[in-house]
Amino acid sequence: MVTLTSQSPPVATTIVMGIGCAAMAVQLVIDLTTKRLPLFISVTAAWLMLLTTGVLTRSGSQLLAMTCGGIVMMAIAKLLVLVSRGSLGRGDVYFCLPLGVALGVGSTASTTVVLSLYAWVITAVVGGLTACTGLVFQRFSKRSTIPYGPFLVVGTIVMLAIRGTP
Repeated sequence: MVTLTSQSPPVATTIVMGIGCAAMAVQLVIDLTTKRLPLFISVTAAWLMLLTTGVLTRSGSQLLAMTCGGIVMMAIAKLLVLVSRGSLGRGDVYFCLPLGVALGVGSTASTTVVLSLYAWVITAVVGGLTACTGLVFQRFSKRSTIPYGPFLVVGTIVMLAIRGTP
């Protein structure tokens, strides 16, 4: 999606973002239907993205930026798991890994950290607004569980769109 805004994106960027988008689409459907996020898909997508970048670009700074994105996104998710007493599940935490790696494509490590923080802010705002709207229109109760993966995807895609194509 993001790679299509450039006339000639690098092959590595196209492949890596394709893997990331495929993982997001598959996990989005799974989370909406089962309210679960398989760890295998998230971890495999992240490793494929990093491996592809390493083989095709051989750029240590690019790998560092992508790794920082994955670590920051996962660390924030883990912190939220501890603070919210389990509202986010382990699948949500691991799903942040490929999302953060995608945020690091074509960025520096410091820019990726900022993008990850903003992605979480957008995720929280969109998730909160959805929950409030559902409560107001009685689509949800206070005990309802809402899949959080779609909101993580929205936050990531918005930040990728704002950042633009590397």
